[in-house]
Amino acid sequence: MGVSAIVGISLVYNMVKYFGLAYSDLTEAFIIIVLFGIGTDYNILLYNEFRSSLSQGLDKIKAAREAVRVGGRIILYAGMSVLIGMGTLYFSDFYLYKSAFGIAIGVAVLLAVLLTLNPFFMTIFGEKMFWPKKNFEEEGESRIWHFFAKTSLARPFVALGILVIMLVPVAMQTHSDLNYDSAVEVSDQTPSKHGYNLIQEHFSKGMAASTSIYIKTNKTLDNQNDLRVIDQITQNLKTIDSADKVMSLTQPIGKKIADLYVKNQLSDVSVGLGDATKGLNQIKGGLGSAKNELDGTDVTGTAASVSDLATGSAEVATGAAALQSGIGQITANIRDLNSQLSTGTSDNGQIQQLMTALPELNQAITNLNDQVSAVNSNGNDAIQQNLSKINTATAAIGTQLQTINNTVESITKETAVDANAIIDTIKQSGVVISADQERTIHDSISNVLKKRQDAMTNLQSTVGSSLGAIAQSTETIGTSDQALADNITGLNSATEQMQSEVSDLATQANQLLPASTSTISQLADGMTTLKSGAGQLTQALDEVDSQTGALTSGAQQVASGNAQIATGFGGMVNQTKTLSQGLADSNSGLATVSSGTQDVNKYVAALQKSTSSESFYMPEDEIHKSTFKSSLDTYLSDDKKMTTLTVYLKGDPTTVAATKEIENLNAVVKASIAGTDLKDATVAIGGTTSSTKDLNSLATKDFLKTAVIMLVVIMLALLFITRSFWQSVAIVGTLLISYYVSLNVVHWLSEALLGQHTLTWNTPFFSFVMLIALGVDYTIFLMLKYRDEVALGGKPQVNVTQTILKSVAMIGTVVISAAVILAGTFAALIPSGVVTLIQVALVVIVGLILLVILIPLVLPAVIKLTDGRLK
Repeated sequence: MGVSAIVGISLVYNMVKYFGLAYSDLTEAFIIIVLFGIGTDYNILLYNEFRSSLSQGLDKIKAAREAVRVGGRIILYAGMSVLIGMGTLYFSDFYLYKSAFGIAIGVAVLLAVLLTLNPFFMTIFGEKMFWPKKNFEEEGESRIWHFFAKTSLARPFVALGILVIMLVPVAMQTHSDLNYDSAVEVSDQTPSKHGYNLIQEHFSKGMAASTSIYIKTNKTLDNQNDLRVIDQITQNLKTIDSADKVMSLTQPIGKKIADLYVKNQLSDVSVGLGDATKGLNQIKGGLGSAKNELDGTDVTGTAASVSDLATGSAEVATGAAALQSGIGQITANIRDLNSQLSTGTSDNGQIQQLMTALPELNQAITNLNDQVSAVNSNGNDAIQQNLSKINTATAAIGTQLQTINNTVESITKETAVDANAIIDTIKQSGVVISADQERTIHDSISNVLKKRQDAMTNLQSTVGSSLGAIAQSTETIGTSDQALADNITGLNSATEQMQSEVSDLATQANQLLPASTSTISQLADGMTTLKSGAGQLTQALDEVDSQTGALTSGAQQVASGNAQIATGFGGMVNQTKTLSQGLADSNSGLATVSSGTQDVNKYVAALQKSTSSESFYMPEDEIHKSTFKSSLDTYLSDDKKMTTLTVYLKGDPTTVAATKEIENLNAVVKASIAGTDLKDATVAIGGTTSSTKDLNSLATKDFLKTAVIMLVVIMLALLFITRSFWQSVAIVGTLLISYYVSLNVVHWLSEALLGQHTLTWNTPFFSFVMLIALGVDYTIFLMLKYRDEVALGGKPQVNVTQTILKSVAMIGTVVISAAVILAGTFAALIPSGVVTLIQVALVVIVGLILLVILIPLVLPAVIKLTDGRLK
């Protein structure tokens, strides 16, 4: 057997190398197990015949020839059945199954070695082959097989019926869910298996292996319409109960990005509209405050004060002119007096006039000084206060006008809503609407938008007109205010100069009066002193006359400036009224816009509650920004024509139950893209679960095909050996019942002993191949032994029952020994720790035990019922 294994494995390696023969990591292990297993069985049978021949007194050469004739024929038939059964694996499409074809090559080498090398050793060593045993008696009979056969022959129908009742229900227990998780073959102590177990312990089992869905089109997918479809596919996949998490281009971490959905965007619009309404109300309040402040400014009173100031200034100028005229007359009289004094004449009447005029002159100068001081202190202060109020109101109006302008622009931008865009969004979200419904929605939205547009147009017209008038009035007021400020500045300067001159005149007049009075008083005492005083008085009056001229000129300038100020204030009154009316019109327009904005906000709030608001929407200019680039790079191909979606299932993705979800995923994707721009896209599903589905489909299909071919070939071989159809059917049926019962028993044992709730996916196939191909050997052993005993009896109709019992008892020892050795050989796979090998070994061991029990119960009963020679 060692020679057979070495030659057979070497031959397989060379065929793999030079002819591309299928090979897997299980090929060598199964070759060794099968060759040592059946090789031991065949050797037991062959050497049992050799010992029997020696016990009959034949020499070693004749005994070897007889052993080959009898045992070799049985070995050849049995071995050819195994060879043909294993040879059918060559026709498998699945590579792993096809790799077991190497076992057939090994069996062919084994048969060649057994039928050549063994006879050689028999003829060379003879009895020494059995050293140290010297007794060459024939092999003893199997009492247990004899008992089973005798019981079965006594009541064949009852025996077969009891077996069917007992075994068929067990065989029909289905455990279709197989384990395709390759991780079960790895020890829990390895780091990778430890990490795998941690994932399945703390997360859903599907997190350990994802399923990828690929959608390929002939156009780029980085646009709003296709992104919306991809998001809809993502949402639909999430509705599948078995899906735990779905990640895609629009949901890269498995969750919605709220800002990319119409509902959230409408919320922002609603907030913006609310803020706009609040802003409009604030502007209305500001404009009202500005109007009230403007109306509260006493421009009319200020204009009246300025008019009074102008009148007073004119009176001052008139008084100054009269004063100058009076001083001129006095000066002329003084000059005449001085002339008369110089000529020695005297006129008491003129002296008396002078005495009267001087006090009046002094009083007039004092009054003039008081009037100038009053005008300068009171009039200018009132004007400055009113101009300051006007300037403050004008600045506040300018600020409010700028705020109005900015707010109107903001409202126009933030509240832009398109009826057609909203209807397109509703359609794209999957909602089917009729033409009438579309028209109704369009008309409803358009009415609201038209009302808002009319309000905006009214606002723009009203505010534009008002702003134009206000701007013109403000400009005029600013120009007048500046001119008034300049005039007041010049007036202040002239008034101050005039006040200084009048003050000097008053001082000099106050000095002149006493001097004049003293001079006139002394006039009576002496004309000389009078003449001297008259000269001084004349000189003083000349100086006063010159200053009075400057005073008159200054008073006239002040009067002219005040007249201009009065005129400017008169125009400002009308402009202020125009400005106040403009503010009132603007306030009314803002109220209309605010009402329209509130209507739009109500519609947006209603739309936000509809299913259409769940649609994905991303502006085209946002798609290629840096914030979305990582998602594009991860979920789109380089040419942007293919996208991928990642699905994590809740359950174990390697089970058959999980593979059934692939069809659901595919159906959901196909239904989601139907009627969209992606309707012609190619959809493919990959990943562990998809691979498991394909593997399950291929393995199941290949298993069925291989099983049918193997059973047909074995059936043909049995027909050739037994020459009976029903006996062949009974043998195949016995093998199948043994296989299914063993498979179910091992399923229970795996759960109890190995902690595995399912069989590995390739356990059923390899167990079937091994158990059917090897189990048929034992039935062939019995049938050939029976045929040999019948032939030796010469008269089949005599004592046939005893012939069956003898054949069963004689071959039973060989079969039981062979089954124990073969079971022990397969038991050597159990310490490997590989779940598949352990389960296959257990199925074969349990199956061999069943066959050892069933063969002596079934075949004798079937032979008795079907063999026509029995009487």
